[in-house]
Amino acid sequence: MSEAYSLGPWLDYTVNGLVVGNIYALLAVGLALIYGVSHLINFSHGSIYMVGAYIGWLCITYLGTPLPLTLLAVVVGCGLLGMAIERIGLRPLQNSPRIAPLLSTIGIGLVLDQVAQLLFTPDPRGVPSQVPDWRIQIGGGTIGRSTC
Repeated sequence: MSEAYSLGPWLDYTVNGLVVGNIYALLAVGLALIYGVSHLINFSHGSIYMVGAYIGWLCITYLGTPLPLTLLAVVVGCGLLGMAIERIGLRPLQNSPRIAPLLSTIGIGLVLDQVAQLLFTPDPRGVPSQVPDWRIQIGGGTIGRSTC
């Protein structure tokens, strides 16, 4: 077995692991920032990311927006949703016991999840790729868009 051949899968899995790890790191940084500023664990955090994913999917699939404009729409949409959650679901509970805003974020997350499931069904859906179709060959591995 040649060394270049055995390096290929390792490199593919390493790059994939780094990409997925960076996504998890961004989620963790978001949670840490929210906790650091408000001293509240936001259990609706993942649901807000889900809403952002659906905003991006709608923009690309139905509106045909380019990727930079889609990212801007996702940031603005999630920002507005976060402001609405803070104003409607958390600010009225400002002087209440610590458990109240915590339970509020759990409820908000459940409502967002169920509304998305009713509107979009629980079936998975793909996003048409707008990333250039290029691949870089390094040893036996490749970096770039998957052709699968």
